[in-house]
Amino acid sequence: MLIDKLKFSMSMHHLRRDLILLLLIIDFLSYNTSAQVKVDNITSKNNSIKLLMSFKESYNLKVEGGNRYIVFRNSTNESKPGSPVLPTRTIYVAISPDGKAKVNLENIKYQTFSNVNIEVNPMVSLINDSTLKYYKQSLNKKYFITNQYISFKTQVLGYTWIRSYYCAVIQINTASYNWKTKSVKILTSANLNIAYSGNPSYPLNNSPEASFDKILNKIIINYNSAKNFRTFRKFFSPKDSTGNWINYSNEYIKLAVPNDGIYRIDYQDLLDYGLNPGSIDPSTIKIYWKGKQLPLFLKTAHSGTFQQNDYIEFWATKNYGSPNYRKIVPTGSDYLNYMNRYSDTTIVWLTWGGSAGRRVSVDSIKNSSSTDTLTSYLNFQHFEKDVRLWYYDSVVPRIQLPFWQENKVWTWSFWGTNGGFTLPFVASDIVPDSKFETFVRLISNGSNIQKDAHKTGIEVNSNSIQDSITFNYKQTVNFISSFSSKTLKDGANTLRLIGMPTRGRFQQVLLDWIDIQYYRKTDAIHDSLYFRFPDSLSRKVRVIKISNLTNSASKLLLYKVKPYTVRFQNYSITGTVNKTLTFTDTVSGGDAYILLSEQYIKKPNFVEKKKFINLRNTNRGADDILISNRLLTQSVTNYNHFIEKNYNIRTALVFVNDIYDEFSYGYAKPEAIRRFLLYANENWVAPKPSYLTLIGDANYDYKNHWNPAPKIRKKDLVPSYGDPVSDVWYSIWDSSQVGIPQMFVGRIPASDNNQVEFYLGKYMKYLGRPYDKWNKTFLFFSGGDPSQPNQIEQLKNENNYIFNNLVKPKPIGGEGYHFYKTITPQSNFGPYSQNTIQSAINFGALFISYIGHSGTQTWDNGITDVNALKNSYDNRFPLITDFGCSTGK
Repeated sequence: MLIDKLKFSMSMHHLRRDLILLLLIIDFLSYNTSAQVKVDNITSKNNSIKLLMSFKESYNLKVEGGNRYIVFRNSTNESKPGSPVLPTRTIYVAISPDGKAKVNLENIKYQTFSNVNIEVNPMVSLINDSTLKYYKQSLNKKYFITNQYISFKTQVLGYTWIRSYYCAVIQINTASYNWKTKSVKILTSANLNIAYSGNPSYPLNNSPEASFDKILNKIIINYNSAKNFRTFRKFFSPKDSTGNWINYSNEYIKLAVPNDGIYRIDYQDLLDYGLNPGSIDPSTIKIYWKGKQLPLFLKTAHSGTFQQNDYIEFWATKNYGSPNYRKIVPTGSDYLNYMNRYSDTTIVWLTWGGSAGRRVSVDSIKNSSSTDTLTSYLNFQHFEKDVRLWYYDSVVPRIQLPFWQENKVWTWSFWGTNGGFTLPFVASDIVPDSKFETFVRLISNGSNIQKDAHKTGIEVNSNSIQDSITFNYKQTVNFISSFSSKTLKDGANTLRLIGMPTRGRFQQVLLDWIDIQYYRKTDAIHDSLYFRFPDSLSRKVRVIKISNLTNSASKLLLYKVKPYTVRFQNYSITGTVNKTLTFTDTVSGGDAYILLSEQYIKKPNFVEKKKFINLRNTNRGADDILISNRLLTQSVTNYNHFIEKNYNIRTALVFVNDIYDEFSYGYAKPEAIRRFLLYANENWVAPKPSYLTLIGDANYDYKNHWNPAPKIRKKDLVPSYGDPVSDVWYSIWDSSQVGIPQMFVGRIPASDNNQVEFYLGKYMKYLGRPYDKWNKTFLFFSGGDPSQPNQIEQLKNENNYIFNNLVKPKPIGGEGYHFYKTITPQSNFGPYSQNTIQSAINFGALFISYIGHSGTQTWDNGITDVNALKNSYDNRFPLITDFGCSTGK
């Protein structure tokens, strides 16, 4: 993809770091704070802060259709279509830890504009992967409960930690619109009074400041007078406990469990793992799953050493998601998946030595006079296939955050009116005259109406609809249907879902999964059976019978696996050809068992033998943390040495594999990286790490679902988080509050060692060249939809602002070109000749900025290949930023 070719590491140890800092960090923050907000004086006393502030909003007046409009720059709020476009400013104020703030404005001065109209926030629609369409809206009456919008002047949005400072996040509404008088008031100056509570006694943090701390005066508005607030961060969530199970002096074997089953490890397996079984005391063998010991069955005839005929045995499942996956989560909460989002494979850890390991219970009840006999169970079948990542509201601002919110899920199929889906399934040994149920997860995807936008029917072994459900646009539902077991056939069955007509012109429904459950006799299949009793069953001692067996007792294993593990040995088998196994247990609703023919015992997959490197060692310290994958060991080691040597800073090269093992029990999860970085920030030797360099490509298609597969499937060497993906999320640790990044984050999206070395070669060549005119040369490209003149003008103004206000003035004193779209005459690059345009590209620029529509391989100004931006020199390597629909999310 074009973005992969354009991405350039933004780690601030580059020589150009001051420039990038200014353009990409301070400018971003200045839109909300310092460019429009100036603090003329600060006074603090008795848990109060007074800020004497002046404001300078950017606006212009225009006449359109004979009406005068006031237009505020960079103030569009797509989340509130139909509301006035008005500016707000967000400031961060350091206060006492755990404090709560009350705010008010006084001595307010305004600039008033009479007889003006206001722009209205548009409705945004995603036309395709690379095009957003903005629809003009009229003012919505719901925003004018009073004559004036916005009615309040300031409010506290929340609280967050910024490095070592606890801050109140305060919004100031710097303009208001009176719809009756058609007047706009713009705030020019005011006193902001902040009264705060909080812990009166807290330890001051006098540790050395890091590079990141040097820009905090651009973020925390009272930073220069806030040293007495510098303390030690309080966690908003429980401290990380993912490493409590690790003994750093022990050796471990990492094993993968791909499916549910009984697993066995014997003498030969230990040899294959590279171990000496004779040196292992079997009683000390342990297997850990997510930090907890699994109960093991140990078969050994010897004391103190593991011998030829010894083995350990355990029950394990694949990597399921939430047990409450049927729950429909509220807006803003993460969708609950049946399988884990990142991997279907469970990771367990084998170790030995020290104390005795946890062992499975053997048998439950040897004899019973109970006459309550169970000969059936609730058979459960789950059907799901992840094919596409579609969801409604993809252009809504909150959905542009990376979180896996309530509508973000890989789904299986889709249909509209008269469309549908067919599922073949098999049923056997059905209990007569019992209940049969289906559960279908349906998700709204599109409609032109809101209420009763979708209707889906169901057929099971029938040509007529037997049940249906109607639901609204943007709604997720469980379509639950109940049938008689007479509906089922012994053998092949067919379930059909059918899109039914609604009042709307069109509808589109997504299918996530289908559950089927019916009562089945406890008849074994190939001498094996997993069975679970319904939740409605009361706790009681019962006899359980399993029929249709052919093997003898010596060839069978019987376990209880839920809610705890028991290995049964006291059971009886009767019959000759078609045998029946009988055993007794105290059974409750939800209890599950497995009978297994010995031939189906499984082996876990060996991953590696290792000692943990202890990333929690508090003697570690770094200014720059480089995270990569062991597949890139050779090249990233060279890169790490180069950075360390050239910039004389502390670096820490950490492989993502080790992070997974120590911070998520061995599972490849982006959350582990975030957890590790927070730990390093809080516990490593000061100063805190400032830079995070991710070296390796990423892919949000964690399980390679995408079909048809691309010619070259992207590697997920160092993952990003979420969709749309985010690397900055790794350094936002208060995301449940109002969080901002706590480190400088950049990525070198290399897929192999050659690409890392190629980048390093460019980097070294760049450092070897002298400073010249190229170092002060900039190129800006602005696109837009030709059918929307206002949009083209807005995008042009954004790049003009950066060029005129940040690049041209001191200390940069830069020069260059801004190529932008025009409608009359029609042009992609403005009033410049082709010779001027090509000459500028040939000369090159330190920084190339694009703002506009884009696809994953194109810009909307006609540039469809990164080579079109290549200059004529072999040592001029620009930083290219692409802020477009598919790449700038």
